[in-house]
Amino acid sequence: IGVPLSVWQIQNEDNMGLFEAGISKPDEMHKLERMIQPTIGIFTNIGQAHDENFESQQAKINEKLKLFTNCSKVIYCKDYLDIHDSIQQPVVSGVELSTPLTQSTNQSNFFTWSRKSKADLQIGRIAKQEHETELQGIYKNKFINIRIPFTDEASIENAIHCWALMLYLDYENEIIAHRMELLSPVAMRLEMKEGINNCSIINDSYNSDIGSLTIALDFINQ
Repeated sequence: IGVPLSVWQIQNEDNMGLFEAGISKPDEMHKLERMIQPTIGIFTNIGQAHDENFESQQAKINEKLKLFTNCSKVIYCKDYLDIHDSIQQPVVSGVELSTPLTQSTNQSNFFTWSRKSKADLQIGRIAKQEHETELQGIYKNKFINIRIPFTDEASIENAIHCWALMLYLDYENEIIAHRMELLSPVAMRLEMKEGINNCSIINDSYNSDIGSLTIALDFINQ
């Protein structure tokens, strides 16, 4: 019920809605696609959550891809090879999809970013400092950069997805860079707190799975 509750918040004066859609078992995503009817899709990543309800990782990816059936643009990271290969295929779970996924040869339907290979947004240097990270990239043959007030890998990846979306929407990088610096932590997501006896506490109770524990341990190691 989270998606319809979010969609119902759209007002007449709004010109954009941003919605997160997640699934826990097969045959759920097509229902969310009908509710949201997204025109732009962002495939963030694929983790281990709800693996027990799918016969394979590929089956879970295919289910998630149903959200993008009628999107005019799909944004994703090419470094996740299983996602990249699936997006380039014209068939998901035996069903031939409409644009953009059927048009695997039409790269204008995709906006990609990568740390390893050629992409629309090519990520170069990632410089982590004590409380912030500088990200450098190449977009349309120009060097660009932003700074974000986070150092953990999950936040860096999320920020790059946002960066890619705003570039696709033709925002000037100067505007993007200014707004990225104003980001603030989400409650219960990798909150650093001081404990007793010179201890540090990572409050990441928003998530509760092995993946988030790995991220929290990496964060506290830094």
